[in-house]
Amino acid sequence: KVAMWGASALGQAQYRTAAQRPPHLTCICPIAIRYWESYEQHYYDGCPKYGRTLARDQAGFRGTARKVTKHPIRDSFWDEMERNTRLGLEKIDVPVLVIGGWYDLETSCLIDTFKELKLRSGKRTRKHSKLLIGPWDHVNVAAGRLKVGEEEYKKAHRESEMEAHRFFAYWLRGEKNAWPKRSDIRYFQLGTRQWLEAKQWPPQRTKERRFYLGSNDSLTERIPQKKASASWTADPNEPTPTLGGNNISVFWRRDRLKVEAGPKDQSALLSRDDVLSFTSHELSSSLVLTGRAKVRVHMMTDCRDTDLMVRLCDLHPNGKCMLVTDGARRARFRHTTRREDFVEAEKRFALDVTLPVIAHTFKKGHSIKLIFSSSNYPRFAINPQNGRHFTSRWRKNEVAVNSLFFGGKSSSVTFPCRGSNELLDENNLARPKKEARYYERKGPYSVYM
Repeated sequence: KVAMWGASALGQAQYRTAAQRPPHLTCICPIAIRYWESYEQHYYDGCPKYGRTLARDQAGFRGTARKVTKHPIRDSFWDEMERNTRLGLEKIDVPVLVIGGWYDLETSCLIDTFKELKLRSGKRTRKHSKLLIGPWDHVNVAAGRLKVGEEEYKKAHRESEMEAHRFFAYWLRGEKNAWPKRSDIRYFQLGTRQWLEAKQWPPQRTKERRFYLGSNDSLTERIPQKKASASWTADPNEPTPTLGGNNISVFWRRDRLKVEAGPKDQSALLSRDDVLSFTSHELSSSLVLTGRAKVRVHMMTDCRDTDLMVRLCDLHPNGKCMLVTDGARRARFRHTTRREDFVEAEKRFALDVTLPVIAHTFKKGHSIKLIFSSSNYPRFAINPQNGRHFTSRWRKNEVAVNSLFFGGKSSSVTFPCRGSNELLDENNLARPKKEARYYERKGPYSVYM
């Protein structure tokens, strides 16, 4: 019997091997990787994922940046790539344990891969595949590192490694453990730091809650009657810096990007003149976000194009403003990423930003904060705002004055939520039996006790 385990590119190798159906392959455990390549891996609604692309080049996938920058629009190049790299998924017919992290680069895509495996692959894959998502970033998901960003997650420490051991113990060694009885999906609820289970994603019984942007930098569930606007200066030469989030750094290279991943305090951004922020009152009860929050704004710029960056934060009672997740959209791609539609200067337009998938509880007494800017560098490439896709030494960048309009229903954020009473209590947390958590190391291998 043969099993495979590994993260990132090593996970991709597992999928391609399984699609060939070698007779001795029993199961696979791909970590922090999706099955196919697509436009969305390299661009976030038109905004180039600069940090990710540079990291791939530095990690040995040379030529990635050159190919990506040649195709900033979702054209036939990306259609053909996705079509070709999707081939073979239906041939996989072994149990699969998919592992990802909320602060990985493409968890939404990883969940899509899991759904496709359960829908289109062979009978054994459809029946026996499971998904684990923890509070990890791309580099540390395989080991389940204790500290991610500025937070420590004791209940998730090494859980990805131990989950893989339980998976292999059942399928590879034939142990009669509780693996078959586990739910298809286990995920870590940030905020309350609980392991929860679900039969599908997103979990059932989610309801939408909408908060509206209002005057005095407010964020409220009541529709504000007073209409107003606020402006900020977007200077490509002085971009708003990235502080945590869904990032990756090639840690073994000296010339790597000096950027961290995971939850980090965003307070340093709030005093800048190139950001706007809106904050809710202290919550009277918990808000349990499970899925992808959606932001809709009405805005205006005096340039042909600009970006809108949105950071969703959890404002703690002690004043810490911790990043939950962040997203982006390029104005010229506000309708579709298949064609450019430049904006008219000084004319209002609507723009939607869908944030990455996340499971986070804003606890009672905490507040929700949204931070808006037009750059988030180096997570995303800088928009020169002169009509070109990328900054260049041969053409001057344009400084934009951007305005956000609020009041009434013009600008809001919508959360897919579960009721706080639906969360599992401490006696029903989705945790394995105690004896399955302990094992000893012998050389390069780990053995259950």
